Amino acid sequence: MMNTENMILFLQQISRKYPDDYLLMVVDGASSHRSKEMEIPANVHLLQLPPYCPELNPVEHLWDYTREKACANRYFENLNDVVEKVEHELGKLAQGTLTMVNKVSQMFCWPWMISAI
Repeated sequence: MMNTENMILFLQQISRKYPDDYLLMVVDGASSHRSKEMEIPANVHLLQLPPYCPELNPVEHLWDYTREKACANRYFENLNDVVEKVEHELGKLAQGTLTMVNKVSQMFCWPWMISAI
């Protein structure tokens, strides 16, 4: 469930995993992304997207890619099979191989994001 508490836990986890990096996270207008109780680690910056602009949200491209790789033209017996396949595809992207780094960079490193840093 996405709420402020889980968002804080996620930010802390990411911050600990990459303590020497400056992390720019693009977020939409979800209440869990803009709560006054939000505790943002020092090496994390949240960049708020304008409202109603899903085309600017890079995660939408991740979901498109994952949906195509994991779910296109497939029949699943149950939701657990879908989740397993999607997690597998996301895991491949997170491996850190040069091919996957390039793929993720193409999806996420847009010029306007680089200039925001």
